[in-house]
Amino acid sequence: KSIKKISQNNHKSLSKQLSRMSGNLVNMAEVAKHNKKDDAWIVYKGKAYDITEFMANHPGGEEVLMDSAGTDATRAFDDVGHSDDAIKMMVDMLKGEMEPVAKVTNAPSSKPTPAPIPKPKPTTESSSSVPSWLAPALLVLAAVGYYFYTH
Repeated sequence: KSIKKISQNNHKSLSKQLSRMSGNLVNMAEVAKHNKKDDAWIVYKGKAYDITEFMANHPGGEEVLMDSAGTDATRAFDDVGHSDDAIKMMVDMLKGEMEPVAKVTNAPSSKPTPAPIPKPKPTTESSSSVPSWLAPALLVLAAVGYYFYTH
């Protein structure tokens, strides 16, 4: 069996044991407060664990645990491929199950509403930079000048 498969089977067994043992509900705001070397919690597959006492003994070093302290470490934990023994050790670190997160059904969309594109203003004579009377006036002036020049 692969490590991942063994870990999944072991996690199911562990989850059943923990469900019977734990009556505490913990939320992410509480977990987030525990993000220091002397007070570190993580979330793994819906359960909160106090890993403070284990920091010095972690085979990968304290830094690895500190990167996930105060957060949901499920992905990081699973990506490493921990042994069944590592998963069993977590039983003693359990603080409680995570509170279910309420699903908001009528929330406004998080997508930004695009700004309306302004329509170009129709070109009118009054909006032109050249007064509308100037062209006919110049034409009349040119005709009068031509008349006097030729006569």
